[in-house]
Formats: sequence, structure tokens, C-alpha cells
Amino acid sequence: MRLPNNSIINCGGVGSDPDGRLAPMSAWMASNSCLFEGKSVLDIASNAGHFPLVYVDAGASFVMAVEPRKVFERLFNESIIKLSEFPNRISWIVSTVEDFTPPQCFDVVSCLGLVYHMKNGWGHLKRIVDGCGAKILILDTMLFDSHSYAIETGRINSNCVGLVEIVERPTKKLVEKKFEEFGWTGELVLENWQIGNPLRGMWLVRL
Repeated sequence: MRLPNNSIINCGGVGSDPDGRLAPMSAWMASNSCLFEGKSVLDIASNAGHFPLVYVDAGASFVMAVEPRKVFERLFNESIIKLSEFPNRISWIVSTVEDFTPPQCFDVVSCLGLVYHMKNGWGHLKRIVDGCGAKILILDTMLFDSHSYAIETGRINSNCVGLVEIVERPTKKLVEKKFEEFGWTGELVLENWQIGNPLRGMWLVRL
């Protein structure tokens, strides 16, 4: 079953891709389906489930989606019942990243647009990656001209229900330094792909 472009999930705009913003990432994953075929994928901070469905569509045997906002679990379940081939291949876990411990081994970890929203996001990512024995990491993050930490105001991003605004502003150099520190090998596969946002980068990382 192949999913139609820009209609992977329809949750009233939440988690869907009506304007095609996520299309470059989705297209890259589809064209590199060899990374996912027959593999188990752990998707950290899944929002409303766009990319778990992309991974299944690319041939993943099983995807565990981890997302702290319970409203997205409900929206996802309401939409996925229309895609009868997929439900048994996706498991949804309501948990914060800080509290999550992988319950099993995974071949691939996906972390798209998360690390800049968290204090010690890199530390939690490495803990999860090490804990599940993955060999591949798909990592996407905003990139800034200079590295800094935002002043904590407790303000909530209304576009990301319950998610705190940007906490860390990473640079490309910082990301590469983290890869070196962790012993990871990263290849930048998409850069500045999302119109209207600061520079973004997506890496294929060999662990």
C-alpha cells in the first residue's frame, strides 16, 4: 500500500502535511527505503504520526512512536483506522523523552526536530540510542549562526500543543562536534529544506 502525497494523515492539520513542508524529508525516506525495509524503527517525539506512517510505507516491519501529548495519540488512532494495513505495524507510546526507556532493540532511531526543544536533549538522545542498540539514526534539527541557550520563560509554543519553545540553538558545528564526541558518523543529506524556517539540517548517522 502506497500513501498519496501530502495526505499521509489528516488530523485537522495537526501532523498532516497540507502545504508540503515535510515533503523533502518524506521523499528522501522513500528514495532510501533500503534503510527501513524489514527494519524496526523507534520514532522519538512523533507529533501526530506523519513519519511513523512514512517509515511503514517505506517498508519498516514495525515502528514504535513515542509522543508525550496524549491528544496526538487520539488523533492518530482516529485517522489510522482508515489505513487497515498499518495499525499492527505501529505501536504508540505516550511518554516524555526524559521518562522513556526503550523496551526492546530497534534497528533505526528517528529524532526529527526535537533536540532544540529540550534541556540536555543530546544526552537523552544518546541514552535512548545506546539503550536500543540501533545502527542508524535519522536526525533533523534547526541550525543557527551561533550557539546559545534561550532564557527560560516557561512560555508554551501554541503550534506544538504542550511543547516548550526553543531551549537550545544549535549550530552545524555543534552537531558535528556531538557526533565526534559520541563516536557517530553523520552524513548531511538535507540542508535548508523547510521554507520559512531557520536553516535546518537532516543527517543520516551511522552509530
